[in-house]
Amino acid sequence: MAFYSFDPSFGFNDATASGFYTFKMEEIIPGRVPTVRKIIAVHRDLGLATVGFFFSGTLFSPPSGQQLVSNSTTVTLGTASKTGRLMTALVDLELTGMNLQLTINRAANAGPVSIAKIIFCGQVEVDQEF
Repeated sequence: MAFYSFDPSFGFNDATASGFYTFKMEEIIPGRVPTVRKIIAVHRDLGLATVGFFFSGTLFSPPSGQQLVSNSTTVTLGTASKTGRLMTALVDLELTGMNLQLTINRAANAGPVSIAKIIFCGQVEVDQEF
């Protein structure tokens, strides 16, 4: 067991602990393989923050069967003026696969992060793969 304290009077940047959030796995259309080319991240501007986006999924490729696929990138969110407003960031992160899942990581002392909404942009092929 551990006890942690956090003093918000210094801002929302935790200097000692990192953080992450893993979104639910997305099955776009059963049996179809989507390609995500861009992520739209709506966030609250609490100041500059460096955030890692890690995208993972699976592909079925006979005869080897299932294989894991992933891609990642690091972006800077927010402004130095800390407006507190909702802002939109376009994250170029491409991945083709089924059962897509996004994880957002923030290292210790990497800045305050508040994600309001995530939208995947891309396409889904026409033919089902069963």
